Amino acid sequence: MEAKDGSMGFDLKGTITKIVPYELIEFALEDERQVAVEFVESNESVTVRESFDAESTNSCEQQRQGW
Repeated sequence: MEAKDGSMGFDLKGTITKIVPYELIEFALEDERQVAVEFVESNESVTVRESFDAESTNSCEQQRQGW
């Protein structure tokens, strides 16, 4: 992952655990944290909603803003 302005970045590795085409991707990171990416269709748009287990190094708010 990289910041849009290129100021910082880091590598993430994981294993996809579930795919529901056009609806959901779930994966587990190397440290066993879980991530879910949902694609919610409404009218003529799609909302992408990402949920994840927070890590303990950075604050939850900082992680929300970064993801």
